[in-house]
This record gives sequence, structure tokens and C-alpha cells, in this order.
Amino acid sequence: MSIVVPEALGQAEVPAAKKKVYRHRILCIDDDPCIVSTLTRSFRGHGIEVIPAYHGMQGYWTACTEAPQLVIVDLCMPRGNGEYVIGCLKRNSLTRDIPLVVLSGAQDRRLRKRVREMGVDAFLLKPAPFSAVHEAVEGLL
Repeated sequence: MSIVVPEALGQAEVPAAKKKVYRHRILCIDDDPCIVSTLTRSFRGHGIEVIPAYHGMQGYWTACTEAPQLVIVDLCMPRGNGEYVIGCLKRNSLTRDIPLVVLSGAQDRRLRKRVREMGVDAFLLKPAPFSAVHEAVEGLL
């Protein structure tokens, strides 16, 4: 009795999963996961990838290592509030030219004036409709 073993045909080729190609990459720094996930889903539909960061220092380091084309930042956050993060970004040669959009519920007019003077490109009060956020972002990219 003999057993016939079929000849090996080589490695099966498995097609690589198609990776989504985005037009732009932006960083969203906000301690509210609902805000971050909503912006992520909404911008994805417009071909914009959102890199999430959930506190100030994480956002600053992410901006330094990921080189986003724009940063959306909240002002009231733990571990580095938005004003501190904006100052760090503006002092760093790697990040100083990245456009900044503040999306915050902060009602303090003096605080809003200070961050505008620091070089923020747009300031939106929460709750802002996505259309307003999208318009501000697209206008700066």
C-alpha cells in the first residue's frame, strides 16, 4: 500500500486588510471620553483621523511625537489644563506652528482672552455643533 502526498503549492497569499487612508490627522485633547469619541466618529466621516488624548500632559507628549496637523484642546482638564498645554505647545519648536482650536465650556472671559493672546487660532464654546467645529478645523488645515 502506498500513500500519495500532494505537492506543496507554497504559502497561501492572504490579502492585507485595507487600511483607511485619511486626508488629515488631528489631535483631540479632552478629559471627556464622550467628546473625544464623538469627534473621532464625526471627523472620520470627513476623512480626518483623530488622535485621542485624555489629559493635558498626554496631549502635549502626543503632539510632540505624532506631529498632528491641528490640535483641538479643552481648557478644564486634569494633569495639565488647556492653558498650560497651549503654553507648552507654543514654546516648543516642534509644535509652535500647529494650529490650535479651543473647544471648552469655560465661561471666564479673562481666561478666554489670555488663551487667544497665546496664539489660539479658534475658540468655540461647548456645546458647539459639529458643523461649527468642522468648519473651524477645515478652515485651518
